[in-house]
Amino acid sequence: MSSYTRLQVGGLSAADVTTVAHPGASLMSVIADAFGGRPQGVPEPWRERVLRGAPVESTRVLSPLFGPGSVLVPDCLTLTASLTTTDVGRQLEQLRDLSADVLVGQLEADFGGLLPPVWRQVVERPRRFVVAYARVLEAAWRAFAPIWAAAAELRDRDSARVDAAAGDLSALLGGLRGRLRVDGDAIRLPDPHPEVFDRGDRGLVLVPLVSGPSASIFSVDRPDVVWLGYPLPGLASLAGGAPAPRAADALELVLGAMRARILLTVDGGPAGPVARRTGCSPSTLSYHCSGLEAAGLIHRERSGQQVLLRRTARGDALIALFAR
Repeated sequence: MSSYTRLQVGGLSAADVTTVAHPGASLMSVIADAFGGRPQGVPEPWRERVLRGAPVESTRVLSPLFGPGSVLVPDCLTLTASLTTTDVGRQLEQLRDLSADVLVGQLEADFGGLLPPVWRQVVERPRRFVVAYARVLEAAWRAFAPIWAAAAELRDRDSARVDAAAGDLSALLGGLRGRLRVDGDAIRLPDPHPEVFDRGDRGLVLVPLVSGPSASIFSVDRPDVVWLGYPLPGLASLAGGAPAPRAADALELVLGAMRARILLTVDGGPAGPVARRTGCSPSTLSYHCSGLEAAGLIHRERSGQQVLLRRTARGDALIALFAR
């Protein structure tokens, strides 16, 4: 039976949520799938591409991170220690220069002196491990970089989706494939060692993963932010599967079916005809329009006894984005 860490999110506003297209997070997800036996749903051609270019010692080098009993990857060995640095080349340079003392010190701090057996060989020859580890990640990035670049348009669309959701947790994560689960004002995250965390006043950073439809990596115990990786919508089209959705369908993935219909229907006229054409009651229309207005996609203006609805420049731009 699957177990889940529970992240209590509380009330979210648009200001609490940001999205970061971080290639290092996607690369770590692909590596976990290809070498670590931790399925992320990576398409077979992508997995084969990464495996073909890998040094022969890759599985052995990565075994402390993903082997049986491994519960964490030390921050100094991840590519997500900094969410503001998204230049993988620079991150790999820093990794190559990682000192043995820093690595050993972090392992001792993380495990409290009770070092798991899989890490003992690393502590015995830490510098040798760092060099080999950096070489494995560099080879994986060379193989994966063209896939990351090909996902640029999908990443742009998803960034617009997150902006449009305006902090609505169900809109942000509820319709996504993958293993994240929205449970009221909490998120359940697949975890073999489940705990309960509270977001508190930390920001929530969403990191789209260009890896697979069941991708899930996250960090909920940092003091500055909580970040969650989730499968980038539309990956099937990038991997040679289903074609990309048509504009209206793609807009539904971003906003939800009703809000997409409302946004497409709004024409500067009264709210009444919009309600009739979209098949929703006046109260339901008002609820969804509040969300669209909070996201900056429409503007409501009272004129006598009527409420006029018009799209903003941002709303027009969102529709145009999906009409490419």
